[in-house]
Amino acid sequence: MNGIDHKTLTLTSGGGSGTGPVTYVTTPGSANCSIVGDVLSYSRVGVCVVTATKAGDPTYNLMRALPAHVVINVAGSPRASHVGTAVWSGRSLSTTIVGTGFYGIPKVASSVRSTKVVVTHDSGNVLAIHASFVKNTQSGVHTLTITFAHGQRTLVLYKQS
Repeated sequence: MNGIDHKTLTLTSGGGSGTGPVTYVTTPGSANCSIVGDVLSYSRVGVCVVTATKAGDPTYNLMRALPAHVVINVAGSPRASHVGTAVWSGRSLSTTIVGTGFYGIPKVASSVRSTKVVVTHDSGNVLAIHASFVKNTQSGVHTLTITFAHGQRTLVLYKQS
């Protein structure tokens, strides 16, 4: 089952015998899913797991379906616009990468090979990162490559002083 980021899905199921009502439960997963009645909502791209249960009735026992993985895709590719602060050679800092369509906890690599970047939080439009910038790196503009779970990539430039 697939959805597009920032939408909802109305869940349906078929088959089975009996007159018992069908209910759904989900794990939040990386898409931050929730269910009210038969409507699945999600706040970002990612994956969640939905399980349908058909209640028993006087003739048939309760029936639980196998869990279904729901993949929420981006409507377009993720885009990064800027790094929240300037960075300095030889320092570590926490900052942000601002953009749209972020999902999961992507990997971030700098064009300066020994610079280390770790994503600490993803809100969908802002990646909180902690980065250690290598001493003696030439001042100027460098690139961060953000790689998401499904192989999508985006680039953002940053200025190192």
